[in-house]
Amino acid sequence: MEVAPEYGLNPEGLRNIYVTSSGGQQVPLSALAHYAPTTAPLAVNHQGPFSAVTLSFNLQPGVALGDAVDAINAAEKKIGFPETVAAVFKDGAGLSGFAGQRTLPDRNGPYGRLYRPRHFI
Repeated sequence: MEVAPEYGLNPEGLRNIYVTSSGGQQVPLSALAHYAPTTAPLAVNHQGPFSAVTLSFNLQPGVALGDAVDAINAAEKKIGFPETVAAVFKDGAGLSGFAGQRTLPDRNGPYGRLYRPRHFI
């Protein structure tokens, strides 16, 4: 959609946008959508086509990675994540061989837990 330059300078120009209803009448956009100025991130992280967030963490001295994994899993269960959220440890975080073990890895982190929408086929 294109508008004359004077209408694209600020959100007030949206008041002048109308769409055609299925009955052929012109309906103001505000009847179908709500718009308001707000703050938003400049970028949204993705894993493939899905928006995603990674929470990073380090281990306290003497804490085994397996104990940290258990604590994270328990917190996720307590929060009650919906089934539509997939939570996985990032493969590149060095957790592949350590998750579920009670030994300390040979590095100090940071480690990452990736959260993204679960895609259903």
